[in-house]
Amino acid sequence: MTITKFHVEPAFEDARGVISNILAVPIQHVAIITSKKGSVRGNHLHKRDAHWTYILSGLVLYYEQDHSGVEDRDQARLLPGDLVFTRRNQPHAFYYLEDTTMLTFSTMGLRTGEDYQKDTVHVPLCYSAYGP
Repeated sequence: MTITKFHVEPAFEDARGVISNILAVPIQHVAIITSKKGSVRGNHLHKRDAHWTYILSGLVLYYEQDHSGVEDRDQARLLPGDLVFTRRNQPHAFYYLEDTTMLTFSTMGLRTGEDYQKDTVHVPLCYSAYGP
């Protein structure tokens, strides 16, 4: 198991500013997510959805685990400009070391309300509030 992580470099820069091309794949939903330092999101998998997460600000520990449990878990440190891909059916969690703002780009439009819950399976061992 290997986490798919990239750092997005500027594609173009001049006196006006910078253009960074974050993602060039079919997307059906985009969300902006803010999270407080010390909080946890995820601890689940998505049965059909895959998603990309782009860090705008903050500092995050991202976890993926094998379906066998917490003993086989990978971790990546995510900084502003980092992009991480979460495959469908991949247990994952985010632990926020700082207040963080991120964008999530989903391959399926199942990211709201009841539809979102139908695609989500909770995995309580991926990250514990008691520590990584």
